Amino acid sequence: MSAGTAFVNAIVEESVRQIRFGVLTIIVQDGKVVQLERTEKFQVQAVQNKTVQAEKINATVLERVREHICQEMTGMRYGQILVKIVNGRVNQIEKTEKRRWAGACGLDGEGI
Repeated sequence: MSAGTAFVNAIVEESVRQIRFGVLTIIVQDGKVVQLERTEKFQVQAVQNKTVQAEKINATVLERVREHICQEMTGMRYGQILVKIVNGRVNQIEKTEKRRWAGACGLDGEGI
């Protein structure tokens, strides 16, 4: 595992453990992770009343999430992976892949 991969894995793990409600976005360019975005949502009523307790994620689940993210990134040149977290649990993983063609251009010379 490269130092870059270990760093990304550490940030993903930390974010998944800390976010109660939100999204972790992993942005890939030229086959490499170039940016991580973390958006956390706070439900005011739940925070004030402390009625919603985030579930603790265990190591086995975290490893499966990490493996799934790596699997989705395999072969990806450009795109993003969204990890949606609800009540401290990974609820959904989405993949959006972009494909670029060097020869494709519009009427005025702009790209796709």
